Amino acid sequence: MPLVTNISLKRFYKFLIIFLPLISFYFYGYINLNIEYSKLLYFLVVSLCLLIFSKIFLCKFKNKPYSRLIKYILLLMLLSTFMAFVFNQQNIILGYRATMPYLALIYFFILKQAKVSYSFIEKVIWLYCIFYIFIWLYALSQAPDVLFQLDMSKDIRDNRGFFRLFIPGKEFIYGGLFLALNYYFVSRKFKWIIISSAIFLVIIMHVTRQTIFFAFIVSLFFFFKETRSKWLIITLAVILYMAIPRIVKDRSSKLDQLIKLTESQIESTNAGEENIRVTAYKYFFTDYTENFITAILGNGVAHFESHMGKKELMLANQYGLYASDVGYANIYIKLGFLGLFFYLLIFYRSIKQNVPIQIKYAQMYLIFMALINIGTSTVLKNPILFSLCVYVLEKHYSNSKIIV
Repeated sequence: MPLVTNISLKRFYKFLIIFLPLISFYFYGYINLNIEYSKLLYFLVVSLCLLIFSKIFLCKFKNKPYSRLIKYILLLMLLSTFMAFVFNQQNIILGYRATMPYLALIYFFILKQAKVSYSFIEKVIWLYCIFYIFIWLYALSQAPDVLFQLDMSKDIRDNRGFFRLFIPGKEFIYGGLFLALNYYFVSRKFKWIIISSAIFLVIIMHVTRQTIFFAFIVSLFFFFKETRSKWLIITLAVILYMAIPRIVKDRSSKLDQLIKLTESQIESTNAGEENIRVTAYKYFFTDYTENFITAILGNGVAHFESHMGKKELMLANQYGLYASDVGYANIYIKLGFLGLFFYLLIFYRSIKQNVPIQIKYAQMYLIFMALINIGTSTVLKNPILFSLCVYVLEKHYSNSKIIV
């Protein structure tokens, strides 16, 4: 009987692993589904998971450095609802609702409990990568009509050359890119270069400059590091040499609109205007937090209906100071110095860890995430793929007994 129970539990955990990402994306914000019901389902599932796995908060996790850090971050997230109540008079229920999107980090412990294999993780990444691309292509074909979107206040515009869509779950295309490259590192089959190139083209068509730049840099670095193939490096250099002048010369190209936008921002900086993200970092690190306790433990997550939320809306609308545009500052104001320290420690350990070539994609994604979090709040907003990759690294850590 216990064996049957364990098998049933493992199937239940695998069911959660497969479907929780979809639920956390609120079914990609499909407009014909009631978003309130989608959110309610997510809140109920995550709350149930927190209840089922509440014992993790009592575990010490010896020789499990990532588990300890994820546990501490989850504790800070739950504590943040009380921090917002005590220091900003935000209703605890509103605080819990506002914190809910970040609490999907419990996904990490579902993975640990199920003890899923590397191959299972890869299948989940491919599933959501391919599913997202199909949804995105369909939505793009219907633009400017909106089919998938959570925040209806955002306008779909093509001022960057392509319609910029706001569909949840796009982090999986970066996971797919690094996984495809990883398969090439292992197999040396050229089809994976073609697949990774196709995924990178999709990333370019998302017209988000920093993700394009850092995805390219991380991919290029690991490509050179892992292949060390002179002919491939020479071929890539020739392609870039031929392509870049053509892009620059063709002022009507879609990519060139991004280049011109970047040039105008550089000119503004050279003219003495401080970049708005630099201003935001300064403000949120030095002026937003009002006392020592919230500096250490965080202010909590603001709900737009509370006074705290209205303050953040005022900062955004009147001064252009968006906490979501300054990832590390956003972690600091919500989870304090401790939360920021725990996340940075995860990134540090993921970089330092000696990872075999078969699972390099997990390390690549976390390095990519550490970089793009400078200019966007991707770490807090995208806990699912983050959890998958951290789980992969800890699984290897535990199996190899390597001290990071």
